[in-house]
Amino acid sequence: MNRLRAVETYIVLTKLIISKNLPMSYNYDKDLSTTQLHTLVKLDECGDLNLSRLAEEGMVTNQAMTQIADKLEKLGYVERCYSKENRRVTNLHLTENGQGYIKRFYEKMDQMFLDMFSSCSDEEIGKLEEASRFIVSLLAKVVEDYGEKYKCELKHVLERVE
Repeated sequence: MNRLRAVETYIVLTKLIISKNLPMSYNYDKDLSTTQLHTLVKLDECGDLNLSRLAEEGMVTNQAMTQIADKLEKLGYVERCYSKENRRVTNLHLTENGQGYIKRFYEKMDQMFLDMFSSCSDEEIGKLEEASRFIVSLLAKVVEDYGEKYKCELKHVLERVE
């Protein structure tokens, strides 16, 4: 396999895994849109974030993010708080209910992957592990781009695979 085709294959795989269809099929609360779910995931990943940053991350307007925040706040998943550095900046904070929602979402995603690979042979699982170790080592080179939670998880994964 040539280099470009290998990278393109990985890109397709990544797009499939993070596409709206795959994760949303494991979204047990169908009242949440993909963008609302993405907002909760981003808050879980990075901690408190201001609405402008969340809008940028979600590729939506500030007005749309305000509506998303309103809905998530009404559901009890987030709360608004003011920045300690600048009282004019409103941050969103993941509540205990929001943390529970994300925990259950991740558990469903974990189960989805366990189910997906359950029919694989030991040899296939070995190849998957080898490829995963390689990908994790590549991600470790750009870890500064990841949220604090993922930095911590990546560190633990690297410790296990080395």
